[in-house]
Amino acid sequence: MILSRDKRGRIPLRSLLIIGGALLLLALGFGGGRLLSGLKEGQRAKQPFRLSQGVSRDVSAERAGALAVAAQNVLPAVVSIETEYEPMQRRSNDVFEEFFREFFGSAPDSRRDTKHGVGSGVIISPEGLILTADHVVEGASSIFATLPDGRQYKLKLLGEDSMNDVALLRAEGAELPHVTLGDSDVLVQGEWVIAAGNPFGLMAGDPQPTITAGIVSALMRTIQIDDGQGKKHYYGLIQTDASINPGNSGGPLVNARGELVGINNAIFSTSGGSQGIGFAIPVNTCRKSIEAILKNGNVQRGWMGVGVVDIDEELKKKFELGVFHGVVVTKVYPGSAAAKAGLVPGQIVTSLNGIPVRNSRWWNGLAMRINAGDQVLLSLWDAGKETEISFVPQSFQLNSALASLGVESLKPLDYETAVRYNIRPEKGLLIESLREKAPLYKAGLRPNDVLRVFGGRKIYEKADLEAVLSRLLPGDEIEIIAERRGYFFKTQARW
Repeated sequence: MILSRDKRGRIPLRSLLIIGGALLLLALGFGGGRLLSGLKEGQRAKQPFRLSQGVSRDVSAERAGALAVAAQNVLPAVVSIETEYEPMQRRSNDVFEEFFREFFGSAPDSRRDTKHGVGSGVIISPEGLILTADHVVEGASSIFATLPDGRQYKLKLLGEDSMNDVALLRAEGAELPHVTLGDSDVLVQGEWVIAAGNPFGLMAGDPQPTITAGIVSALMRTIQIDDGQGKKHYYGLIQTDASINPGNSGGPLVNARGELVGINNAIFSTSGGSQGIGFAIPVNTCRKSIEAILKNGNVQRGWMGVGVVDIDEELKKKFELGVFHGVVVTKVYPGSAAAKAGLVPGQIVTSLNGIPVRNSRWWNGLAMRINAGDQVLLSLWDAGKETEISFVPQSFQLNSALASLGVESLKPLDYETAVRYNIRPEKGLLIESLREKAPLYKAGLRPNDVLRVFGGRKIYEKADLEAVLSRLLPGDEIEIIAERRGYFFKTQARW
C-alpha cells in the first residue's frame, strides 16, 4: 500500500491555536465515559488508585481498570517534541522540475522561510534517553521537549536509523520518569494497546498528553510512504486501530501492562486524520537501533544479500509441506556472507535468530533488525531435513548492489559527455557499461543512459543511489526515470 504524509510529518505551530480551539469546542459536546475493570458488582479495591501528574483525585480499581493503570504508568514519560529548521536551501543546477512534476505530481518545495514542527516522544531511561520517530526530528537544527509536569529541555540528537524511522535523543536531566521496554515479539492480534502523544500539537498549550485505546490489528506489516523526497519502505510494523493523528508520530504504543511495545510512525488516511489504521515500529526493532547508536553513534544495516518468496500452494503440494510456514530462498548474491556460509536457492528458511518466519513479510521485518556484525542463525528445511546455518553480514556495499542490478561501470555526467550524447548538462550518473540480461538491462536501460530519478529520488551522485538501494530488500521494485539523447523515459526494475 502507498501512504502519504508531508515532508516532516508535523503540524506548523501557527495552525495549532486554530485547530486546538476547534477541537476543544467539539469536546464540550461529549460526556466522558469510564472503563470497567471486570470486578464483580459491589467489589472495590482496598487501596485507591492515584492519578499521575500530582492530581489529588483518587480513583477506585473499578474505575481504573487495566488500561487506565497502564496509562498512568506511561503518561509521565510522554513528551511533546518541538523542532526548528533552518531556511531550506535548494540544490543548484536543477532545471527539469517539469519532468519531475509530470511523473510524480509535484515539484520539491522551494520556500525558504524558517520551519517549526511538533511531534511526540517517550523517555526510556531515568538518565533522559528519549525515543521518537526519525521523521519527527529529521533535519532539525534545534529540538526541544516538554514533559507533562511542565519541565522543558533542549535535546541532543544521539543518532538516527532512517531505515526503521527511529531516532534517539537525550535530555540532560536526572531521575526522569520513564517507561519499561516490553517485548513486541509476543504481541498477538486482538491484544489491547494504548497510543499516547501530542496530536495536533495540543500539548503546546496544555502539557497533558492525549491517549487513545485500541487493539493490535495485525503484525509485520509493510508500508510504502512517499514523503516528497522519495518512496520509502518500512517493514515489520505493528498495525493498530488506536487513533493516531498528526502530531502523534514518535509517541509510545504500550500494552495493557504499561510496557512500551512500539513507536507510532504512520497512518493510512484519505482525510489526513485517523481512520482506524495506524502503524508503529516494534520496540524490538527499536532496541537494535538503540544498541547501535549508543555503541557507534549510527546504525549500519547488515546486508544479507538473500532474496526470498512465500511458499505457495504448488510448492506445498510438490514437497508435501502441509501447513508448513516459511520462505523459499530464490536468490543469494555472490560474495555475500550468506553465500560464503553455503546458503543456496531452493532452501526453505523456517526461522531467523530463533523467531519463526511465517512468510516473506516476517522475513523482511526481522531482516531490518540485523546490523552489520550481528550473528545471524537461520533454521532451514532442506531436502526433508532440518539444518542450521550461521553467518555475520557486513554493512551495505553500493558496488555489490549495483553489480547485482547489472551495472558494471557508472560515472558522473560531465559537460563533454553531455554534448556528445545530446544530454542535458545537469548533474546525474551515466551508465558506462551494463550487463545483458541483468535487471536494469531487462528494464530497458542501455549504456550511455543517464539516471535522473531512482526509487523516487533525484540522482545527482552515487550517494543518492546508496540512499535508495540501502533501504530496499531483494525483490523490491524500483521506479526509474532515465534520459537518452535528450528524451526522458520511465521504467521499472525488480532488484
